[in-house]
Amino acid sequence: MANTNGTVVALSFSADMYKKLFPAEYMRKCLANKVRPDSRTIEATRAVQLQTDVVQTAASSSLIKLSKTSVLTAIKLAVGTPAVNTPDQGEIAIQVHLSPLCSNRFTVGRPSEEAQSIGSQLTRIIVGSRVVEMESLSIVKGQSAWKLMVDVYCVDHDGNVLDAALTSIIAALKTLKLPATSVNEADNVVSIAPGELPAIAMHCAISTAYLANFCMLALCRRRRDATASGARRVRDLIRRGGRRGAC
Repeated sequence: MANTNGTVVALSFSADMYKKLFPAEYMRKCLANKVRPDSRTIEATRAVQLQTDVVQTAASSSLIKLSKTSVLTAIKLAVGTPAVNTPDQGEIAIQVHLSPLCSNRFTVGRPSEEAQSIGSQLTRIIVGSRVVEMESLSIVKGQSAWKLMVDVYCVDHDGNVLDAALTSIIAALKTLKLPATSVNEADNVVSIAPGELPAIAMHCAISTAYLANFCMLALCRRRRDATASGARRVRDLIRRGGRRGAC
């Protein structure tokens, strides 16, 4: 940098300051040296902490911490009428909540575009990949079926919410057991009977976000890393009966 006398003055920045001023260049230098911005190697992943049955009022729940990102999932049960075109199947409704609690980027009120996008992707993965066999939610064909209302709450948003949310949902589904039911044939009223049915989650879906930039490939775990790289892709691996698939 030149001053008013035409003399070149060298500026020096701390690593943190350089990262804030030149995020893309900082990312490029890190990848060139095969390290992540937080000093981990390219191959290293973040530690994951997972707890289940954390909400006592829910049918099933889980809390996952992926670095500084935290996501809580709670599942509630309801009995409803199955859709006409799928009389022998139940329903799974997923709603993602991104509030000011997790990041100041969000406001109270109407769900953000990001929340709606993540919710749509999660629904497509869970339902489309048949993580739960929808027929297992049927009570009486054409008359009654279980509806799983899945609420996903982001507690802390530091990126990779989709991956964290999917893992949290899978964990909650794995521990979910449906109550046994009895049906009054006279009026088709469904009542809860003693006992429980086995867990309904049959398959497992794993989402991995990664960035491809500067001719290198790296798993992307943090929001600002993905933003600085300018690239983000998601691949969902589905395991069914020992086999692997992708969607």
